[in-house]
Amino acid sequence: MRIFIFSVVAAFGLLVAACSSVVLTPADFAWPTEIVMEVDDDGKVFEKRYQTEFNVNPLFFAEFEDSSGTAGKEVHVLRDHNGYYYMVAADFRNVHVFLPIEGGFEEAAAIAVKTEEQSPLKDPYFNWNKEKKLVELGDAMDESFSATLNHEGVK
Repeated sequence: MRIFIFSVVAAFGLLVAACSSVVLTPADFAWPTEIVMEVDDDGKVFEKRYQTEFNVNPLFFAEFEDSSGTAGKEVHVLRDHNGYYYMVAADFRNVHVFLPIEGGFEEAAAIAVKTEEQSPLKDPYFNWNKEKKLVELGDAMDESFSATLNHEGVK
């Protein structure tokens, strides 16, 4: 009887151990530089190095309430150390922050970097500040503009 009870307890312990998940920490997902992708006629962008493709029409609709005429536009994307994706394009007033979900992205935040009274970003670019673990946003057409952000907002 004791052997039976011991066998049941041991089997249960092995089952629990086999079902526990493995967590790998720390992990740093940051890309050192942004990627710039051109929108195709179907509203999709593709990045060869990471084999990434996704539809950006909802991103443009969120920014402008219109997603027509996105073909040929460029989307700038940067990934931070926590795995958040930052996206912006010319004429945006917001940086859109996304988390990956199964088969897509879900917006975690839309960070206002320009007010309605200010001109929108004309030629935005991202840099990753590894020391501060922050995203730096600039505008090549407006050297006086810069913003430092994380997924929670402007810092």
